[in-house]
Formats: sequence, structure tokens, C-alpha cells
Amino acid sequence: MMLTISGLLFLGGVVTGVILNCLADDLPTGAGEKGYTVQPPRCHYCGATYSLPFWSALLATIFNRRQCEHCLAPRRGRAITVEIALGLGWVALWIWAVSLDGLSWAAIGRFIAAAIMTTCLLLIMVIDLEHRLVLYVVVAPSAIVMFLGHSLIQGRSPLAVSLGAAGGAVILLVMYWLGRAFALLIAKQQGQPLEEEAFGFGDVYLGGLIGMAVGWPAIVPAVLLGIFAGGAFAAIFVLIQKARHRYQPYMPIPYGPFLIFGAGALYFAAPLLPFAQNLCRLLGGVCP
Repeated sequence: MMLTISGLLFLGGVVTGVILNCLADDLPTGAGEKGYTVQPPRCHYCGATYSLPFWSALLATIFNRRQCEHCLAPRRGRAITVEIALGLGWVALWIWAVSLDGLSWAAIGRFIAAAIMTTCLLLIMVIDLEHRLVLYVVVAPSAIVMFLGHSLIQGRSPLAVSLGAAGGAVILLVMYWLGRAFALLIAKQQGQPLEEEAFGFGDVYLGGLIGMAVGWPAIVPAVLLGIFAGGAFAAIFVLIQKARHRYQPYMPIPYGPFLIFGAGALYFAAPLLPFAQNLCRLLGGVCP
């Protein structure tokens, strides 16, 4: 039975990955006259739509159809990566939920809430990595389904979910203004504005979203983990760029993926829970 469920979840994740790839391709281009439009999977070189059986990059790879049938250009590697990641991710989430609650309705609720969260955050992360954008048109629907997923399906208190969202937004708002102040200081010293800032206002929206997922006060260690992860990556990135003689001061990196990593680590990783729970108690609350 578990094998059958896992197979169905994998297929569901792959199909959802196809949809997610379409959203990641089309939403960052902005709204047209009739609002945001999402088109079927298509070639990024010639713009031709792939034939329906091969909308899935995974299926196209299995049947050796990895090139556009019109211009023979290769398909983007991101498409199959997202499909496989989401398919395997849903299977892993089901195993995680069953390991905590057994084969029960509680496990189903836990899985649905976690699957909603990871799918929404994966879409945000892909767009942020490719375009340095956290789009409100993605965050707003994600906030609605995540609120329903965690407060109604999983049974967490709506107040705890709301406080987590507010806390995450406030923390990231403070970081946003600190980033703005730093950018203005550097711009004054250089005599010209920075081309791009580390924190955008979209990260404030994202802070509210991940706060909704982990609750208050767990959002505090989640953000700290994200900052530490981002700092570690930045240090390694600077060393590599200096070794290649390509280093440029104040090069921005997208912080959205690291914030998502911090929230995910707190949400899923058992080894981090004792640290998170102790910090939550110091802050006067209890981790969910």
C-alpha cells in the first residue's frame, strides 16, 4: 500500500512540477492587458509549445525527446529538476508525516500542509534565483492556502499562524530598512547608487509567509538559520570569486532561498529542534 501511495504521490508531484515550471516561466514577465497569463510548456529559444505528451520534461527525457521538435534546442535543465524534486519531495513528506503520526488522518493533514508549503516556497525560490524577485502575485495566494493548510487541515491555532506571519514580516521589514540604510551609506561613499540591494521588499512578504509556516516565536530561529546560511554561502562565494579574479564589492545575492532553507530546516530537521525549542522558550513561547 505504501508503495502504491508513494507512486501516486510521485506522479502528482511531477504533474504539479510541470505547472510550477509554467508559472515560473510566465509570472515574472509581468501582467498583460488581460492580467497574468500562463502558457503551456514551450521552447525558450523559438517559443514553440511542446507537444502535449511531452509537456513533462521528465517524460520527454525518458522517451529521448529532450530537444525542441521545432528548432532542436535543448530543454532547460530546471524543468526536469523541479519535476523530480517535487515528485521525490512529496514522497519524502509522506514518509515523514507517517513516521510522526502513523498511517492516520493526522498524518494526511500533516502531509497536505507540508506539501502546500514546500510547493509554494519552491516556486518562490525558483523565481527568486532566476529573476531576483519575490512576486506578490505568488505570495498572496500562497499565504491563503498556507493559512488554511496549517490552521484548518493540520489543526494549528489560527492565532499562532497569524502571529508567526506578523512576526516574520516585522523581522524582515527591520532587515529591509537596515539594508536600505546600508545601501544609502555605500552609495554616498561611492558617489553613485548600488545597482541592486541584498534585501528587497519582496523578502518582507516572504518573511510573513515562512512565519506562517513555522509560527511564533519559531520564526526567530528560522530567520537566524537563514541568515547564517546566507552568510556562509556569501563567504564561500567571495573566496571563489577572488580566486578567479572576478570579485566585485557589494555583489548582491538572493536571500529568499536562504530564508526558505532556515524555515525548512526548523520545520523538518529533528537535530535542529532542541536548539530551536530552547531559543523559543527564552523568547517566552513554545515551538509548534
